[in-house]
Amino acid sequence: MNDTKTLKKGQMWSYKSCNDTKSYIKLIRLDNDDVIHIAIKNINILGEIVNIDHMPFVKSVVSDSLIDFLGMDNDESELELVEEWEKLNGGVYKISIQEAIGLVEDTLS
Repeated sequence: MNDTKTLKKGQMWSYKSCNDTKSYIKLIRLDNDDVIHIAIKNINILGEIVNIDHMPFVKSVVSDSLIDFLGMDNDESELELVEEWEKLNGGVYKISIQEAIGLVEDTLS
């Protein structure tokens, strides 16, 4: 990603290591403590197209993965999942997005 771009809630991006060209990332919320909450849309998991509606990552992982800006999606329905994550004191992924997707696949298989 070009470092001159400002990341904002609602942006949609293509991302690295994505074998499915229809899949994209939506930025749900950017926290001040270097956490970016994302949704991964239209991802092929075990032969089915699904959405992963909330995955929190360290900012550097997301920034390093973004390729092309695709537009804006101002639907905030995923924010409810971020609030639930906060109540549970949830963790943050420090691995690549592709590795995190692999963990989801392993869990579901």
